[in-house]
Amino acid sequence: MNGDDLLLMAFNLSILTYDLGVVLYSLPIPIKSLKRWGINLIIDGISTSVLISCFTLMLSLTNVLQNLLNADWSTYFTWIGGRVAMIFSALSALTYVSGLLKNPYISLLSSPIGIVAGYLSAALSALRLLTFLGSFILNYHRHLVVLGIVLYSLPMRLGKNAGAYLIAMSLVLYVGLPLMPVFVESFQSSVADHGLDSPSIYGYVIDLSGEVVPNAVLNLYRDNELVGKILINEQGRFTLGNGYDLLPKEFNYDVKLELYGIVFTTMPEIISSEMCSKSVCSLNLTVPGMLTAAHGRLLILQPTNAVVNMVRVGSNEVSFTLSVNYDNVSSKLLIAHPKGTTIQSILIDGEVSQCYSNVDFDWYGIQVSVCELLVVNAAAQVSIIYKSMYVERPSVDEKRIIAVENMNTILANSISLGISLIFSLVFLPSLYMTLLLSISASLAKFLGGRGVPIKLQ
Repeated sequence: MNGDDLLLMAFNLSILTYDLGVVLYSLPIPIKSLKRWGINLIIDGISTSVLISCFTLMLSLTNVLQNLLNADWSTYFTWIGGRVAMIFSALSALTYVSGLLKNPYISLLSSPIGIVAGYLSAALSALRLLTFLGSFILNYHRHLVVLGIVLYSLPMRLGKNAGAYLIAMSLVLYVGLPLMPVFVESFQSSVADHGLDSPSIYGYVIDLSGEVVPNAVLNLYRDNELVGKILINEQGRFTLGNGYDLLPKEFNYDVKLELYGIVFTTMPEIISSEMCSKSVCSLNLTVPGMLTAAHGRLLILQPTNAVVNMVRVGSNEVSFTLSVNYDNVSSKLLIAHPKGTTIQSILIDGEVSQCYSNVDFDWYGIQVSVCELLVVNAAAQVSIIYKSMYVERPSVDEKRIIAVENMNTILANSISLGISLIFSLVFLPSLYMTLLLSISASLAKFLGGRGVPIKLQ
Protein backbone atom coordinates (compact mmCIF):
# COMPACT_ATOMS: atom_id res chain seq x y z
CA MET A 1 0.00 0.00 0.00
CA ASN A 2 1.55 3.28 -1.16
CA GLY A 3 1.06 6.82 0.08
CA ASP A 4 -1.82 7.60 -2.27
CA ASP A 5 -3.76 4.58 -1.03
CA LEU A 6 -3.24 5.71 2.56
CA LEU A 7 -4.45 9.21 1.74
CA LEU A 8 -7.53 7.75 0.06
CA MET A 9 -8.18 5.64 3.14
CA ALA A 10 -7.80 8.72 5.34
CA PHE A 11 -10.26 10.61 3.16
CA ASN A 12 -12.79 7.81 3.49
CA LEU A 13 -12.30 7.85 7.25
CA SER A 14 -12.88 11.61 7.28
CA ILE A 15 -16.17 11.09 5.44
CA LEU A 16 -17.10 8.41 7.97
CA THR A 17 -16.26 10.80 10.81
CA TYR A 18 -18.37 13.51 9.21
CA ASP A 19 -21.33 11.16 8.75
CA LEU A 20 -21.07 9.96 12.34
CA GLY A 21 -21.08 13.55 13.50
CA VAL A 22 -24.19 14.32 11.44
CA VAL A 23 -25.95 11.24 12.81
CA LEU A 24 -25.13 12.10 16.42
CA TYR A 25 -26.13 15.71 15.97
CA SER A 26 -29.44 14.67 14.35
CA LEU A 27 -30.48 12.19 17.04
CA PRO A 28 -33.66 13.24 18.85
CA ILE A 29 -31.98 12.87 22.21
CA PRO A 30 -31.79 15.98 24.41
CA ILE A 31 -28.23 15.43 25.66
CA LYS A 32 -25.98 18.46 25.18
CA SER A 33 -22.73 16.53 25.38
CA LEU A 34 -23.94 14.18 22.65
CA LYS A 35 -24.84 17.13 20.43
CA ARG A 36 -21.46 18.69 21.17
CA TRP A 37 -19.75 15.42 20.29
CA GLY A 38 -21.56 15.36 16.97
CA ILE A 39 -20.48 18.93 16.18
CA ASN A 40 -16.87 18.08 17.01
CA LEU A 41 -16.94 15.03 14.75
CA ILE A 42 -18.32 17.11 11.91
CA ILE A 43 -15.50 19.63 12.43
CA ASP A 44 -12.96 16.78 12.58
CA GLY A 45 -14.21 15.34 9.30
CA ILE A 46 -13.98 18.72 7.57
CA SER A 47 -10.54 19.52 9.04
CA THR A 48 -9.20 16.12 8.01
CA SER A 49 -10.43 16.65 4.46
CA VAL A 50 -8.73 20.05 4.36
CA LEU A 51 -5.53 18.52 5.76
CA ILE A 52 -5.53 15.82 3.08
CA SER A 53 -6.10 18.42 0.37
CA CYS A 54 -3.14 20.44 1.70
CA PHE A 55 -0.76 17.46 1.84
CA THR A 56 1.26 18.47 -1.23
CA LEU A 57 1.12 22.13 -0.18
CA MET A 58 2.62 21.31 3.23
CA LEU A 59 5.55 19.44 1.69
CA SER A 60 6.15 22.28 -0.76
CA LEU A 61 6.13 24.83 2.05
CA THR A 62 8.77 22.88 3.96
CA ASN A 63 11.04 22.96 0.90
CA VAL A 64 10.48 26.69 0.52
CA LEU A 65 11.34 27.24 4.20
CA GLN A 66 14.51 25.19 3.80
CA ASN A 67 15.61 27.40 0.92
CA LEU A 68 14.80 30.58 2.82
CA LEU A 69 16.72 29.41 5.90
CA ASN A 70 19.61 27.92 3.87
CA ALA A 71 18.98 24.56 5.51
CA ASP A 72 21.13 22.03 3.64
CA TRP A 73 21.15 18.33 4.51
CA SER A 74 24.59 17.79 2.94
CA THR A 75 26.03 20.44 5.27
CA TYR A 76 24.40 18.68 8.22
CA PHE A 77 25.97 15.29 7.40
CA THR A 78 29.33 16.90 6.54
CA TRP A 79 29.32 18.63 9.93
CA ILE A 80 28.67 15.33 11.68
CA GLY A 81 31.34 13.57 9.61
CA GLY A 82 33.95 16.16 10.58
CA ARG A 83 33.15 15.74 14.26
CA VAL A 84 33.31 11.94 13.95
CA ALA A 85 36.76 12.16 12.33
CA MET A 86 37.94 14.47 15.13
CA ILE A 87 36.70 12.09 17.82
CA PHE A 88 38.28 9.03 16.18
CA SER A 89 41.60 10.89 15.90
CA ALA A 90 41.47 11.79 19.60
CA LEU A 91 40.45 8.25 20.59
CA SER A 92 43.29 6.72 18.56
CA ALA A 93 45.78 8.99 20.30
CA LEU A 94 44.40 8.17 23.74
CA THR A 95 44.37 4.46 22.94
CA TYR A 96 48.02 4.65 22.01
CA VAL A 97 48.85 6.58 25.17
CA SER A 98 46.98 4.09 27.34
CA GLY A 99 49.09 1.29 25.84
CA LEU A 100 52.20 3.08 27.04
CA LEU A 101 51.10 3.37 30.64
CA LYS A 102 53.09 0.41 31.88
CA ASN A 103 55.71 2.46 33.68
CA PRO A 104 54.73 3.12 37.32
CA TYR A 105 55.82 6.73 36.83
CA ILE A 106 52.99 7.43 34.39
CA SER A 107 50.46 4.82 35.45
CA LEU A 108 48.57 7.46 37.47
CA LEU A 109 47.55 9.06 34.18
CA SER A 110 45.32 6.11 33.25
CA SER A 111 42.38 7.53 35.21
CA PRO A 112 42.29 10.91 33.40
CA ILE A 113 42.64 9.09 30.09
CA GLY A 114 39.65 6.91 30.98
CA ILE A 115 37.60 10.02 31.81
CA VAL A 116 38.49 11.67 28.50
CA ALA A 117 37.74 8.46 26.59
CA GLY A 118 34.34 8.32 28.29
CA TYR A 119 33.60 11.91 27.22
CA LEU A 120 34.59 11.15 23.64
CA SER A 121 32.56 7.92 23.58
CA ALA A 122 29.46 9.78 24.78
CA ALA A 123 29.97 12.42 22.09
CA LEU A 124 30.41 9.68 19.47
CA SER A 125 27.16 8.01 20.56
CA ALA A 126 25.36 11.36 20.26
CA LEU A 127 26.74 11.79 16.75
CA ARG A 128 25.55 8.34 15.71
CA LEU A 129 22.09 9.15 17.06
CA LEU A 130 22.03 12.43 15.12
CA THR A 131 23.15 10.64 11.96
CA PHE A 132 20.40 8.05 12.31
CA LEU A 133 17.76 10.67 13.09
CA GLY A 134 18.80 12.83 10.15
CA SER A 135 18.79 9.92 7.71
CA PHE A 136 15.40 8.73 8.99
CA ILE A 137 13.74 12.15 8.71
CA LEU A 138 15.31 12.87 5.31
CA ASN A 139 14.14 9.59 3.80
CA TYR A 140 10.81 9.02 5.55
CA HIS A 141 9.36 12.43 6.46
CA ARG A 142 6.77 12.14 3.67
CA HIS A 143 5.67 8.72 4.91
CA LEU A 144 5.48 10.01 8.49
CA VAL A 145 3.20 12.85 7.40
CA VAL A 146 0.92 10.38 5.57
CA LEU A 147 0.84 8.12 8.63
CA GLY A 148 0.02 11.13 10.81
CA ILE A 149 -2.90 12.07 8.52
CA VAL A 150 -4.26 8.50 8.73
CA LEU A 151 -4.12 8.60 12.54
CA TYR A 152 -5.61 12.08 12.51
CA SER A 153 -8.58 10.85 10.44
CA LEU A 154 -9.59 7.99 12.75
CA PRO A 155 -13.20 8.46 14.00
CA MET A 156 -14.01 9.39 17.59
CA ARG A 157 -10.62 11.20 17.84
CA LEU A 158 -8.91 7.92 18.61
CA GLY A 159 -5.66 8.97 16.95
CA LYS A 160 -6.03 12.71 16.50
CA ASN A 161 -3.47 13.67 19.16
CA ALA A 162 -0.84 11.23 17.88
CA GLY A 163 -1.55 12.10 14.25
CA ALA A 164 -1.32 15.85 14.77
CA TYR A 165 1.95 15.54 16.66
CA LEU A 166 3.42 13.13 14.08
CA ILE A 167 2.57 15.53 11.25
CA ALA A 168 3.98 18.51 13.13
CA MET A 169 7.15 16.72 14.25
CA SER A 170 7.91 15.41 10.74
CA LEU A 171 7.57 18.84 9.16
CA VAL A 172 9.47 20.69 11.88
CA LEU A 173 12.38 18.23 12.00
CA TYR A 174 12.63 18.16 8.21
CA VAL A 175 13.10 21.93 8.16
CA GLY A 176 14.89 22.47 11.47
CA LEU A 177 17.29 19.53 11.81
CA PRO A 178 19.67 20.68 9.00
CA LEU A 179 20.01 24.00 10.87
CA MET A 180 21.54 22.29 13.93
CA PRO A 181 25.19 23.00 12.89
CA VAL A 182 24.38 26.72 12.65
CA PHE A 183 22.76 26.68 16.09
CA VAL A 184 25.63 24.75 17.71
CA GLU A 185 28.40 26.84 16.15
CA SER A 186 26.70 30.09 17.13
CA PHE A 187 26.77 29.18 20.83
CA GLN A 188 30.32 27.94 21.15
CA SER A 189 33.81 28.56 19.93
CA SER A 190 35.37 26.18 17.49
CA VAL A 191 36.53 22.93 19.04
CA ALA A 192 39.52 23.06 16.72
CA ASP A 193 41.20 25.31 19.28
CA HIS A 194 41.31 22.37 21.68
CA GLY A 195 43.24 19.21 21.01
CA LEU A 196 46.01 16.90 21.99
CA ASP A 197 48.47 19.71 21.25
CA SER A 198 50.93 17.29 19.67
CA PRO A 199 52.35 18.13 16.22
CA SER A 200 52.21 15.61 13.38
CA ILE A 201 54.68 15.18 10.52
CA TYR A 202 54.23 12.87 7.58
CA GLY A 203 56.06 12.37 4.30
CA TYR A 204 57.83 9.97 1.96
CA VAL A 205 61.39 8.67 1.72
CA ILE A 206 62.74 9.20 -1.81
CA ASP A 207 65.91 7.83 -3.42
CA LEU A 208 68.16 9.56 -5.98
CA SER A 209 65.94 8.45 -8.90
CA GLY A 210 62.83 10.00 -7.34
CA GLU A 211 61.25 6.65 -6.35
CA VAL A 212 59.85 6.02 -2.88
CA VAL A 213 61.74 3.71 -0.53
CA PRO A 214 59.44 1.28 1.31
CA ASN A 215 60.14 -0.96 4.31
CA ALA A 216 63.14 0.99 5.52
CA VAL A 217 63.85 2.00 9.12
CA LEU A 218 63.97 5.63 10.20
CA ASN A 219 66.21 6.22 13.23
CA LEU A 220 65.87 9.48 15.17
CA TYR A 221 68.61 10.69 17.52
CA ARG A 222 68.80 13.41 20.14
CA ASP A 223 72.23 14.17 21.59
CA ASN A 224 73.53 10.96 19.94
CA GLU A 225 70.90 8.93 21.80
CA LEU A 226 68.35 6.87 19.87
CA VAL A 227 64.92 8.21 20.78
CA GLY A 228 62.84 6.87 17.91
CA LYS A 229 62.81 3.92 15.52
CA ILE A 230 60.10 4.22 12.86
CA LEU A 231 59.27 1.61 10.23
CA ILE A 232 58.45 3.04 6.80
CA ASN A 233 55.30 1.48 5.34
CA GLU A 234 54.87 -0.33 2.02
CA GLN A 235 54.19 2.94 0.20
CA GLY A 236 57.38 4.59 1.45
CA ARG A 237 55.49 6.84 3.88
CA PHE A 238 56.41 7.67 7.46
CA THR A 239 54.32 9.33 10.16
CA LEU A 240 55.38 11.10 13.33
CA GLY A 241 52.65 12.04 15.77
CA ASN A 242 49.02 11.63 14.65
CA GLY A 243 48.26 9.12 17.40
CA TYR A 244 51.55 7.23 17.01
CA ASP A 245 53.82 9.60 18.93
CA LEU A 246 53.49 12.32 21.52
CA LEU A 247 55.94 14.87 20.16
CA PRO A 248 56.93 17.87 22.28
CA LYS A 249 56.16 21.35 21.06
CA GLU A 250 59.84 21.95 20.38
CA PHE A 251 62.10 19.16 19.14
CA ASN A 252 65.23 18.63 17.08
CA TYR A 253 66.09 15.10 15.90
CA ASP A 254 68.99 13.87 13.79
CA VAL A 255 67.81 11.47 11.08
CA LYS A 256 69.45 8.30 9.78
CA LEU A 257 67.84 5.86 7.36
CA GLU A 258 68.65 2.16 7.49
CA LEU A 259 67.91 -0.33 4.73
CA TYR A 260 69.31 -3.86 4.45
CA GLY A 261 71.91 -3.13 7.13
CA ILE A 262 73.27 0.00 5.41
CA VAL A 263 72.87 3.40 7.07
CA PHE A 264 72.26 6.51 4.96
CA THR A 265 72.18 10.22 5.62
CA THR A 266 68.99 11.94 4.52
CA MET A 267 68.24 15.38 3.23
CA PRO A 268 67.32 17.18 5.41
CA GLU A 269 69.52 15.61 8.07
CA ILE A 270 67.40 17.03 10.91
CA ILE A 271 63.67 16.98 11.66
CA SER A 272 62.71 19.85 13.93
CA SER A 273 59.63 21.68 15.09
CA GLU A 274 60.86 24.81 13.30
CA MET A 275 60.25 23.13 9.93
CA CYS A 276 56.51 23.03 10.55
CA SER A 277 54.55 26.21 11.13
CA LYS A 278 51.33 24.20 11.44
CA SER A 279 50.35 21.37 13.76
CA VAL A 280 50.26 19.00 10.76
CA CYS A 281 52.81 19.32 7.97
CA SER A 282 54.36 17.34 5.14
CA LEU A 283 58.10 16.69 4.92
CA ASN A 284 59.77 14.38 2.41
CA LEU A 285 63.20 12.85 3.09
CA THR A 286 65.53 12.29 0.14
CA VAL A 287 68.45 9.86 0.22
CA PRO A 288 71.04 10.98 -2.39
CA GLY A 289 73.30 7.93 -2.08
CA MET A 290 70.59 5.30 -2.52
CA LEU A 291 69.08 3.75 -5.63
CA THR A 292 66.24 1.25 -5.23
CA ALA A 293 64.40 -0.91 -7.73
CA ALA A 294 61.58 -3.45 -7.73
CA HIS A 295 59.76 -1.33 -5.15
CA GLY A 296 62.60 -1.53 -2.65
CA ARG A 297 63.57 -5.16 -3.25
CA LEU A 298 66.95 -4.21 -4.69
CA LEU A 299 69.32 -1.63 -3.17
CA ILE A 300 72.28 -0.06 -4.98
CA LEU A 301 74.66 2.07 -2.96
CA GLN A 302 76.24 4.98 -4.81
CA PRO A 303 80.03 5.08 -4.34
CA THR A 304 81.30 8.15 -2.50
CA ASN A 305 83.76 8.98 -5.29
CA ALA A 306 81.27 8.60 -8.17
CA VAL A 307 78.08 10.06 -9.54
CA VAL A 308 75.09 8.06 -10.71
CA ASN A 309 72.98 9.47 -13.54
CA MET A 310 70.83 8.38 -16.48
CA VAL A 311 68.95 5.93 -14.30
CA ARG A 312 66.41 3.65 -16.01
CA VAL A 313 64.37 1.19 -14.00
CA GLY A 314 62.41 -1.56 -15.75
CA SER A 315 60.30 -4.44 -14.57
CA ASN A 316 63.34 -6.69 -14.07
CA GLU A 317 66.30 -4.49 -14.96
CA VAL A 318 67.91 -1.31 -13.70
CA SER A 319 70.65 0.52 -15.60
CA PHE A 320 72.63 3.69 -14.94
CA THR A 321 75.85 5.46 -15.76
CA LEU A 322 78.51 5.49 -13.05
CA SER A 323 80.94 8.38 -13.45
CA VAL A 324 84.07 8.43 -11.25
CA ASN A 325 85.07 11.87 -10.05
CA TYR A 326 88.79 11.31 -10.51
CA ASP A 327 90.63 9.80 -13.46
CA ASN A 328 92.19 6.37 -13.14
CA VAL A 329 90.51 5.76 -9.82
CA SER A 330 88.28 2.71 -9.43
CA SER A 331 85.09 2.74 -7.42
CA LYS A 332 83.42 0.07 -5.35
CA LEU A 333 79.77 -0.59 -6.10
CA LEU A 334 77.58 -2.24 -3.46
CA ILE A 335 74.37 -4.07 -4.33
CA ALA A 336 72.18 -5.35 -1.48
CA HIS A 337 69.08 -7.47 -1.86
CA PRO A 338 66.93 -9.76 0.32
CA LYS A 339 66.54 -13.44 -0.39
CA GLY A 340 63.26 -12.72 -2.16
CA THR A 341 65.24 -11.03 -4.96
CA THR A 342 67.77 -12.86 -7.14
CA ILE A 343 70.41 -11.10 -9.24
CA GLN A 344 70.61 -12.94 -12.55
CA SER A 345 73.43 -10.98 -14.16
CA ILE A 346 75.45 -7.78 -13.82
CA LEU A 347 76.77 -6.06 -16.95
CA ILE A 348 79.45 -3.35 -16.90
CA ASP A 349 79.94 -1.77 -20.32
CA GLY A 350 78.25 -4.78 -21.85
CA GLU A 351 80.46 -7.37 -20.18
CA VAL A 352 79.31 -9.77 -17.49
CA SER A 353 80.87 -9.04 -14.09
CA GLN A 354 81.01 -11.11 -10.95
CA CYS A 355 80.96 -10.10 -7.30
CA TYR A 356 84.44 -10.24 -5.86
CA SER A 357 82.90 -10.29 -2.40
CA ASN A 358 79.49 -11.52 -1.23
CA VAL A 359 78.34 -11.16 2.37
CA ASP A 360 75.16 -12.68 3.84
CA PHE A 361 73.62 -11.56 7.13
CA ASP A 362 70.32 -11.14 8.95
CA TRP A 363 68.63 -7.74 9.06
CA TYR A 364 65.51 -7.61 11.25
CA GLY A 365 64.54 -11.14 10.27
CA ILE A 366 65.39 -10.74 6.56
CA GLN A 367 68.28 -12.64 4.99
CA VAL A 368 70.27 -10.04 3.05
CA SER A 369 73.09 -10.53 0.56
CA VAL A 370 75.55 -7.73 -0.25
CA CYS A 371 77.50 -7.96 -3.50
CA GLU A 372 80.67 -5.86 -3.99
CA LEU A 373 81.81 -4.91 -7.48
CA LEU A 374 84.87 -3.01 -8.63
CA VAL A 375 84.30 -0.51 -11.43
CA VAL A 376 87.56 0.68 -13.00
CA ASN A 377 86.32 2.80 -15.90
CA ALA A 378 85.85 6.53 -15.41
CA ALA A 379 82.38 6.37 -16.94
CA ALA A 380 80.82 2.92 -16.89
CA GLN A 381 77.39 1.79 -18.05
CA VAL A 382 76.02 -0.60 -15.43
CA SER A 383 73.03 -2.89 -15.99
CA ILE A 384 71.63 -5.20 -13.32
CA ILE A 385 69.12 -7.88 -14.30
CA TYR A 386 67.18 -9.28 -11.36
CA LYS A 387 64.16 -11.40 -10.54
CA SER A 388 61.99 -10.42 -7.63
CA MET A 389 59.78 -13.15 -6.22
CA TYR A 390 58.21 -11.60 -3.12
CA VAL A 391 58.49 -8.71 -0.69
CA GLU A 392 59.65 -9.10 2.89
CA ARG A 393 58.89 -6.61 5.62
CA PRO A 394 61.42 -6.30 8.45
CA SER A 395 60.32 -7.30 11.94
CA VAL A 396 61.13 -4.07 13.74
CA ASP A 397 60.13 -3.26 17.30
CA GLU A 398 59.28 0.36 16.77
CA LYS A 399 60.35 2.87 19.35
CA ARG A 400 57.89 5.71 19.30
CA ILE A 401 58.63 9.15 20.74
CA ILE A 402 56.86 9.90 24.00
CA ALA A 403 57.31 13.36 25.47
CA VAL A 404 56.55 12.51 29.10
CA GLU A 405 57.36 16.05 30.19
CA ASN A 406 54.48 17.38 28.05
CA MET A 407 51.97 14.65 28.87
CA ASN A 408 50.25 16.65 31.62
CA THR A 409 49.60 19.48 29.17
CA ILE A 410 48.39 17.02 26.56
CA LEU A 411 45.99 15.38 28.99
CA ALA A 412 44.71 18.76 30.17
CA ASN A 413 43.99 19.74 26.59
CA SER A 414 42.42 16.32 26.02
CA ILE A 415 40.04 16.86 28.93
CA SER A 416 39.24 20.31 27.55
CA LEU A 417 38.57 18.72 24.16
CA GLY A 418 36.30 16.09 25.72
CA ILE A 419 34.30 18.67 27.66
CA SER A 420 34.04 20.87 24.59
CA LEU A 421 32.76 17.97 22.50
CA ILE A 422 30.25 17.00 25.18
CA PHE A 423 28.99 20.59 25.25
CA SER A 424 28.98 20.77 21.45
CA LEU A 425 27.62 17.36 20.56
CA VAL A 426 25.46 16.40 23.56
CA PHE A 427 24.22 19.45 25.44
CA LEU A 428 23.66 21.91 22.58
CA PRO A 429 22.01 19.34 20.24
CA SER A 430 19.78 18.21 23.14
CA LEU A 431 18.78 21.82 23.76
CA TYR A 432 18.10 22.32 20.06
CA MET A 433 16.05 19.10 19.83
CA THR A 434 14.01 20.25 22.85
CA LEU A 435 13.33 23.50 21.02
CA LEU A 436 12.23 21.66 17.87
CA LEU A 437 9.96 19.31 19.82
CA SER A 438 8.40 22.30 21.59
CA ILE A 439 7.69 23.89 18.22
CA SER A 440 6.24 20.56 17.07
CA ALA A 441 3.92 20.46 20.09
CA SER A 442 2.72 24.01 19.38
CA LEU A 443 2.09 23.17 15.73
CA ALA A 444 0.27 19.97 16.74
CA LYS A 445 -1.97 22.02 19.03
CA PHE A 446 -2.67 24.40 16.14
CA LEU A 447 -3.71 21.41 14.02
CA GLY A 448 -6.22 20.42 16.67
CA GLY A 449 -4.34 17.65 18.43
CA ARG A 450 -5.62 18.31 21.90
CA GLY A 451 -8.09 16.70 24.21
CA VAL A 452 -9.38 13.14 24.43
CA PRO A 453 -12.51 11.53 23.04
CA ILE A 454 -15.51 13.39 24.46
CA LYS A 455 -17.11 11.71 27.42
CA LEU A 456 -20.82 11.57 27.93
CA GLN A 457 -21.96 13.51 30.96
